[in-house]
Amino acid sequence: MGAVAGMNLPALAYAGMVGLPRPKVRSARAGTCWCNLSKDWQAAQASQLLSRTRLAWALRCEAKSRVGGLG
Repeated sequence: MGAVAGMNLPALAYAGMVGLPRPKVRSARAGTCWCNLSKDWQAAQASQLLSRTRLAWALRCEAKSRVGGLG
């Protein structure tokens, strides 16, 4: 998600771990959307959201997880 929003989180973490100066950080792009397709679909069905509404939202998400859990 961080990479999709324009942040290099691994570079920040690495620099912090090895004591290097942190790379310049630019502002993250606001409004980036992430979804977990399997978990979100189950939640949409449980709350009886319309299929078109759910599909439109999922298609707008820039980052998508295709497996259950946190992946």
